[in-house]
Parts: sequence; structure tokens; C-alpha cells
Amino acid sequence: MGGRGVAPRKRRDVEAPPPADPLQKIASLLAIMVTKEMETEQAAKLLERIRFTDPEINSVLGISDSYLRVMRFKSRKAKKARK
Repeated sequence: MGGRGVAPRKRRDVEAPPPADPLQKIASLLAIMVTKEMETEQAAKLLERIRFTDPEINSVLGISDSYLRVMRFKSRKAKKARK
């Protein structure tokens, strides 16, 4: 009965490295507070505009790298369609 099964998927948790300095911690906390009530896409765009890195955005919003890439792709696609 030792049939071959499918190997369990490896978890690829995306976490930003812990902020090194106190100013970075404060910036992260403020970002969480500001984006709390926003839609995920709006929050991600805002954080990008204020120069948060992808891992920081993922950590603050609790989203994956792939979600962020798909969101950017859809945004670019919508801009091209409007032109």
C-alpha cells in the first residue's frame, strides 16, 4: 500500500526582513494604520508611490509576491485599454 502520492506543496511565505532601525518600524506601523481601511489594490499603489519595497508591501498588506505582480499587470493592461 505504499503507493506514490503527491508531495505536499512547499510553503513560500513571503515576509520582509525585520526593520533594522526604529524609523523603519515607525514607517511600517504608520503604513499599516493608513492602509487599514483601504482596498488592497489602492493600498499597494499608495505604498509603492511612497517607495516601499515589494517585501515591505507584502508584509504590511499580508499579500503574496504573485498577487502584487498580477495587480501591477492588470493596472498596466487597464491603462493601455484606456488609451
